[in-house]
Amino acid sequence: MAKHKKLSHADSLLKWLWIPVLILFVTLSALGFRVFYLISAPADSKNKTEVMISIAPSSTTEQIGHYLKGKGLIRSPYLFKKYCKYTKSDRLLQAGLFKVNAAMTMKDIVNVLEGKTNSRCFVKVTIPEGSSLRTMDIILSNAGLCSPNAFLEYASKAQPEFIPSHDILRKDTTYSLEGYLFPETYLFDKGVSLHTMANTMLVEFEKRIRRFLFSAYR
Repeated sequence: MAKHKKLSHADSLLKWLWIPVLILFVTLSALGFRVFYLISAPADSKNKTEVMISIAPSSTTEQIGHYLKGKGLIRSPYLFKKYCKYTKSDRLLQAGLFKVNAAMTMKDIVNVLEGKTNSRCFVKVTIPEGSSLRTMDIILSNAGLCSPNAFLEYASKAQPEFIPSHDILRKDTTYSLEGYLFPETYLFDKGVSLHTMANTMLVEFEKRIRRFLFSAYR
């Protein structure tokens, strides 16, 4: 009789035990589904309007996540950080300007920031007033646009190849472009050549000189 009561009591405990287990299972399943949804579903599947985002050098995944959330491109900065860490993308995200939209999934956006897609990627650099070629070289190499000293070496002896297309250089007997590259904020394609960067700054310099002379002699 006592044994029968013990079995009944045990059966009763087991009967009630499955209820919290079931609740825990349902809760974890719902949480897992929610996490999967936040990662795989776009922030706004109907909004395919392109948004230009700017990722600064040395930005952390946490900073990028909050930035993307503020732009309405992802749902959770926390999950963005965890996703990047889990996929090891946190070591591969690049600085620069990127075109994305709210209809892209978190995975799609991360692929863009890693440079895996054909989305055009820009790097934004600011050359302060009074910058020497050496300073420009440091700025450009830190932005990942060239290797250290590459721009300095190129711009120090590049003048002859620019003379045919730039009249302003024809009376200069040196080979350096020092003093001819205008300090400004530029957007360069990832993988841009040294020639293109130097030429862009030289063209901007000529444009500003012409504008100044025009206004001075009006």
